[in-house]
Amino acid sequence: MNDVNQQETESEDRLNVRSAGLLNRSRERIEQILAAAEALVIETGMEGLKMRELARRAGLPIASLYHYFPSSSSIVRAIAIRYLDSLRTVLAAELEDIINPATPVEERPWTADRLARNVLDYLLRTPASAMIWDSLRSSPDLRQLDMEDTAQNARALEPYLRWV
Repeated sequence: MNDVNQQETESEDRLNVRSAGLLNRSRERIEQILAAAEALVIETGMEGLKMRELARRAGLPIASLYHYFPSSSSIVRAIAIRYLDSLRTVLAAELEDIINPATPVEERPWTADRLARNVLDYLLRTPASAMIWDSLRSSPDLRQLDMEDTAQNARALEPYLRWV
């Protein structure tokens, strides 16, 4: 390998390492912001989600907050997406655990009670769930997100309904 190619390779390697570090730091900051936003929402409701207060609670300059999220509605959307993804994961795990070909056909409908209770338990353990559900219906953008999530959940439930 000639010196120019070797220098280019080393430069690319340094850039990749630096990019990976920046990416990790960005993910950590986003998590830091969303955790602070969820805590603020639980304490004050969605109306209390103010950018300045969120920046203060997240321990970040307000410019950093705006770097990741241009508005409070973008934060609400990110919280809702994270929440819906988590709920979908819970539903998928429950379905995987419940669907068992060895279960007698006459007993299968009773599994719906278990499924509903376990999903409800998850919702009740998530302090911001009621506020998140309310926010999903408050704007056209979030309503669309809710509708897409509902369609995904319906597709996830289809094998279960066939099994039952």
